[in-house]
Amino acid sequence: MRSCLFQWARVDFTITDGNTVVADVPTNPGDAVVGLRYDWEGYPQCALYNGVGGPDNHTGIAAAPFLMTPPPPPPKSWTPVFRQTLPGAFKAGEWSVNPNDPANDMFARLDELESLRSKTTGGFTFKIQWPDVDGTETMHWKQTSNPVTTTGGGVEGYEAVNVTHTENDWGGLEFNGQECLLDGSINSTEWFYCVGYYGGQWGHDIAIPSYSRPANAVELFAMDPKTQEWQVRQTISVRIRRKSRDV
Repeated sequence: MRSCLFQWARVDFTITDGNTVVADVPTNPGDAVVGLRYDWEGYPQCALYNGVGGPDNHTGIAAAPFLMTPPPPPPKSWTPVFRQTLPGAFKAGEWSVNPNDPANDMFARLDELESLRSKTTGGFTFKIQWPDVDGTETMHWKQTSNPVTTTGGGVEGYEAVNVTHTENDWGGLEFNGQECLLDGSINSTEWFYCVGYYGGQWGHDIAIPSYSRPANAVELFAMDPKTQEWQVRQTISVRIRRKSRDV
């Protein structure tokens, strides 16, 4: 389809490797291919078969119609730096736990956090989430202070990016060291948005304090400034080849 006119045009194609369709799309300078569709008619006159049998003996399988358009940009690369899953509990100063196993239910690389500071902005980009979510429980923000090494507490350079909860004095992550490793109730005696829960009581038995409710798990991610680029993902086996230039 030509982006300037938004018109569909018929093109020739070949089948390679048994299941890959290669379409030759001639274009004029300035045109761009922004979509590919197959069998997109009320009464299609032909079909692609899988090479077994044919349309008359009913053993062949015809390819289903499809419409392929560019997928939305994938999320930027995030580096997991922490995960806690109950009944597991952390201890004071336990900044590194199973550091080479980011899929582990108990995982921490908080001692390496400084390596994720952006040289461009001078700060960090964080995302915290509670896996037992209701769809609004992922928090995304920036701050310049390292919550692990700023042991006096407090947060510097806080900037909300996509923050869905601000109750209980939210304002980024700060050092705690009493009830948990880090918390997000800034300059407060509360310790909600808890990262590294020690297992103490706070009115909900053994549970991780999230923004307000008890949670059974929490994850923290940080943007790696060295790899914060859009990653290419292949989402369909059909590819387009243009004669004049790459698509």
